[in-house]
Amino acid sequence: MSNGTSPTVTRVTQDQTLDATGKVVTFMRVIYMVGDHGPFMLSIPAVEFSAAGAQALMQATADEISKLTASA
Repeated sequence: MSNGTSPTVTRVTQDQTLDATGKVVTFMRVIYMVGDHGPFMLSIPAVEFSAAGAQALMQATADEISKLTASA
């Protein structure tokens, strides 16, 4: 559950790398900010990528960052 801090996406790119067997793996890279904190990067294999999934992962990170900054 969100505690009021929402991540802001600043960039989305598609990238490729090689796995251990030499096979090309395509992934989506999402760069985002949480308030004034960041940038943070999220990399998700392209075959597993969805906007809803990326938003859930970014929000989970944003919630944890909010807990840290609220106690500071």
